[in-house]
Amino acid sequence: MHQINNFRDKMIYELYLGVQVLSIIAMLIFFKSFTTFSVNPSPYTNVFLWIYGLYVLGKFIHFIYKNYFLELPQILHPSLWIMFTDGIFLTFFLYITKDSYYVLSHLFYLYITIQTIIFHARHSMISSTSAAIFYIFLVVMENPKSLISAPVAIHIGLFYLLGYIISSVMNELHRLEAYSTHMYEELKRKNEQLSEIANKDYLTSMYNHKSFYCHFNEIIQHATISNVPFSLALFDIDDFKKINDTYGHLSGDMVLKEVSFLILETIRKTDIAARYGGEEFALIFPNTSPEEAEKICERIREAIESHPVITDEHTIHVTISGGMAGGILCNQHCKQHKLLEFVDQLLYEAKSHGKNQIRASYQTLIFINE
Repeated sequence: MHQINNFRDKMIYELYLGVQVLSIIAMLIFFKSFTTFSVNPSPYTNVFLWIYGLYVLGKFIHFIYKNYFLELPQILHPSLWIMFTDGIFLTFFLYITKDSYYVLSHLFYLYITIQTIIFHARHSMISSTSAAIFYIFLVVMENPKSLISAPVAIHIGLFYLLGYIISSVMNELHRLEAYSTHMYEELKRKNEQLSEIANKDYLTSMYNHKSFYCHFNEIIQHATISNVPFSLALFDIDDFKKINDTYGHLSGDMVLKEVSFLILETIRKTDIAARYGGEEFALIFPNTSPEEAEKICERIREAIESHPVITDEHTIHVTISGGMAGGILCNQHCKQHKLLEFVDQLLYEAKSHGKNQIRASYQTLIFINE
């Protein structure tokens, strides 16, 4: 949302710079072509056009450099000095076009409007006041006696009225924008919570069975295209039914929480851990050789073996058994269930050969194409 706001601010400022560039062209046409309007330009006209043109060109180059050539886009922070400088140039322009002063003096309304929008209504009274000061200066230079006339008072009053109206509109827009931003962030947070509920297992905070298969498919496709190895492991808590029968299901839930916590603490950030079944866990190791994956699996097994689960009344010693296989896919038309069946068979071997161990296979995963 902040990026959108910054993009909008830059578009407004670009429009403002475009108006200033067009104003230079309009001045050139005004001073050079429309002599039939009985305009008698000041001898300082050409000097003014050169200075103003260089000023606008400098602003334009500075803006383009900061927002399009630097590696990090700059947040737009308009300067009050720029506001006053623009007002000075506008005042001098009106001063050297005395014959059309009463017509062109309405440019102050455009000045107030643009400055109030650019400064997000934070300095609306400043822009109105500066316009009033510059306008009074011109009136004094033209005819000091008219300073206390009704038209001058009306113009100054309209300056403040215009600034107040535009600032009120801008403040309301910003209030709605802030509310929209708040609603957007709240909706984003709710969506993240819903995604968490949909993709994670509530008890273990691991990915659920469905999410596991989504990640599994993505990693298989990536491994096939990139020709990089990956590994898969299945873990099962030893004698979990006995734990439930002996200590109760609440204690069994505590065991699941502790085991899942130790697994999540041991694996890397790039690894995927899911609760595959009741007391069974599945781990995916992207871009990982089977030798490296086996070391991680052994660290998990040792961490769980050396960490008894302490409940209110009991200390439960827990072990896990696991099967692990990995390598490089040899065919993009692979069948993921073949790999799961193979790893599940390794898990069964670990169970049948005494439990609390990891059975690993390092062969290239050609068999999953069959």
